Amino acid sequence: MYLTSNPTAAAAPSTGVAPSITAPQQGVTLLNTSVASAANTTSTITLAGAAGQRVTVRGIYIKATGAIAASTVTVSDGGTVVLDLGTLSVPLAGATIQFAGNPLMTGSTGNSVVVTVGAGGALSITTTSVIADRQ
Repeated sequence: MYLTSNPTAAAAPSTGVAPSITAPQQGVTLLNTSVASAANTTSTITLAGAAGQRVTVRGIYIKATGAIAASTVTVSDGGTVVLDLGTLSVPLAGATIQFAGNPLMTGSTGNSVVVTVGAGGALSITTTSVIADRQ
């Protein structure tokens, strides 16, 4: 599902009409959430599936406080890892690490999707935010 600012502009860009801008629109059931881990603890965010619907992850955002974090990031669909974003270094008080797509991934019909951010190391606290929906 997408919102388009000017659907006719793409057909006639030379007419002086502003270009069309298409942006993703979240589905009816929002699953947006944010979780802060305890020090050196894995964060797990479960996005509940529902019969006949699919969970769509649009973005994952990770920030570290307390110490520099070196965390693994995975996304599972019904218990199977379908997206492994590897090990990343999240700088202390640095910029938020962002994984975003249009969408980033869509799970199988009826399955829950789980975002896991591994323990970052001694004294590391990670805050993970996920933008997702179910439709």
